[in-house]
Amino acid sequence: MTPARLTELMEEAVAFSVQHVHDGGLPFTALVVDRDGVVLGHGVNRVRERSRGG
Repeated sequence: MTPARLTELMEEAVAFSVQHVHDGGLPFTALVVDRDGVVLGHGVNRVRERSRGG
């Protein structure tokens, strides 16, 4: 994976986190990526959101 692809993935992860916060969540998100830089999945950690009633 190239440094440029790593940068793209980080930007995607940050954008996903920002969107989740915009939608009312907390900024605990993740991308799952294989060694070739293909995004296999993404998700959010809702443990703290649920504990605060969100």
